[in-house]
Amino acid sequence: MKKIIYLFASPRKDLSSEGDTQLFREDRIIIRSRELGYECEKFQIGYIKTTVKLDDQIGTWVFPIDNPDDHRHKCISTALLKQLEIIEPDLIVIKGLGYRLNHWLIKNIKFQFKLAFIVGGATDDILLNYADYILAETEHQQKNIFTKHYSRDRSTILPKLNLRVKPSTSEKVYDIINVGSFIDRKRQESLLPLSDKYQLALVGDGPNYNNIKKKSEERYNNIYLPGKVSRAEVTDLISKSKIMVHPATKEGLPRVVMEAFACGVPVVASKKTMPGAFNHGEHGLLVDPNEIHMAAEELLSNDEMRKEMAENAKNYVSRVCTEENVINAVKKMYRKVFVDTKKSKIRMLLIKLRINTFETKKKTMTIIRQIKSLFL
Repeated sequence: MKKIIYLFASPRKDLSSEGDTQLFREDRIIIRSRELGYECEKFQIGYIKTTVKLDDQIGTWVFPIDNPDDHRHKCISTALLKQLEIIEPDLIVIKGLGYRLNHWLIKNIKFQFKLAFIVGGATDDILLNYADYILAETEHQQKNIFTKHYSRDRSTILPKLNLRVKPSTSEKVYDIINVGSFIDRKRQESLLPLSDKYQLALVGDGPNYNNIKKKSEERYNNIYLPGKVSRAEVTDLISKSKIMVHPATKEGLPRVVMEAFACGVPVVASKKTMPGAFNHGEHGLLVDPNEIHMAAEELLSNDEMRKEMAENAKNYVSRVCTEENVINAVKKMYRKVFVDTKKSKIRMLLIKLRINTFETKKKTMTIIRQIKSLFL
């Protein structure tokens, strides 16, 4: 029986079942993989003192972090490493790029294994070049970023899942909705001037929320800022909106975009931020960042175009974002990775060498900067 670990690199703070709803798709993958005969476990790290196995539907393992005071992207876990050494999985599937945990584990693991990634918006990580398989987010990623994997049939798209759906209401309360964390790269503040002509709903919370709320109260009207609300409330607000607008400068393919489609709400976003996220002119508009306001106004002024896009978006989600499509993508990965063990061993040696070179270069650059600072 092949052994598989699904490893989620982002540290977990909330150990309740409600705290892990974002991984519903991955939980279904693990359950279905077990039904297919694989020995499959879910590993996470958390701000806890000792290792726990949660009493959830998966039996999630959560391991203590060695360095909880460090930035979340720099956390490691000796307990997790030791458990991997005990199990010796045949395949480790990692979700979460750019985390030190991934590099540290691969550098220190002694046994041979296959390596795969579930990719979101971030696509910059030296480990990706050495992956046995990549579950990508969009076709654009496959053809333009993971070209080697795509040409060798070692990547496929993993659709979104667990989309909350509420039929779009005929009585629209909001012209524009945006859903997301209030952080710099999401750029909710750039949408405020649109409230001079349209009713906005900016949903979510975060470091920039209070500042944006203050500005909206001082200078703008027609803006609803409910803060953090439940997923059911988010879906309700989306269904009451004409369009969704995402002005973010850095983003993957947010699940909320697919939920907007499921509710029959077209989306306007930057084609530089979300290249290939959906079909421009069919499910919404992907435009240059400086054209987002103009595109939103164009879509709001054309009821016929908006209704056609809404119907196309709903059909797309119902056809693509299904559990069977998710499981078929995972089955394809399993078929591909559980062959050619010899090449996998060579790949693992190369990746360990690459990590060592990368870390040495970073240390060297740090020393050079320190030396330069002495002469400034």
